[in-house]
Amino acid sequence: MMRRLGLVVLALLAVCAVAFAGPLPSQQLLNPYETFLWTSPNDTGAQAPDAISLLGLGVSAGEQITLTGFGNMCYMGGPSGCSGLMAAEIAGVFSTSSTFNGPGDSGLLIPGQIALNGTETAATNVNPYYGTWGTGTSAPNYGLDDFAITNTCTSYPSGSCTSVTITVPTGATWLFLGVIDSYYSDNNLPSEGSIGVEIAAVPVTTPEPSASVLLLVGLGSLAASRRFWFR
Repeated sequence: MMRRLGLVVLALLAVCAVAFAGPLPSQQLLNPYETFLWTSPNDTGAQAPDAISLLGLGVSAGEQITLTGFGNMCYMGGPSGCSGLMAAEIAGVFSTSSTFNGPGDSGLLIPGQIALNGTETAATNVNPYYGTWGTGTSAPNYGLDDFAITNTCTSYPSGSCTSVTITVPTGATWLFLGVIDSYYSDNNLPSEGSIGVEIAAVPVTTPEPSASVLLLVGLGSLAASRRFWFR
């Protein structure tokens, strides 16, 4: 009898696990020097952006994720000071690979980038601090398919934050995250501060198992155990 009861409990737990399992959010911290935008040769503080494996997050093309930017940064002042304190402007780019050909001021720095699919809002990019060389197809950041990540958090994670929900495009296996600015060498973080993005998968809505379904599973388990013991 106890064996039969155990089979029923295991069956019910399996059904509930299928109905309620889901990935947990992932917090990706950034520094104020990371960017995938073109940068001036004089901007020696600029650093490569973070490349995040979607496979590592358990996310596949066609699935939806929510991105929540958070944190304030100093847009001026350098390592020894802080001025121009404001919410960090963060953007992302989906790519087929983790290859990044930068920092630099020419060409497509993310060769595997994937075009926006309509669920993202294109980021408002800026020109490098030292001049605006080129126009049209030779203009800074021309053809870059990056999207804005809203950062309205008054206090993370307990404050009022706004997320953006986007669909991972076909072929995407990596997500690049970086800061939008015109000059990076004079950026800084306030003391005790941090900036970043919280990434979470949008859970697939699965109807809760009805009482009749659970009853059928239990009866099936009992029948199976009965056949096992009396054959």
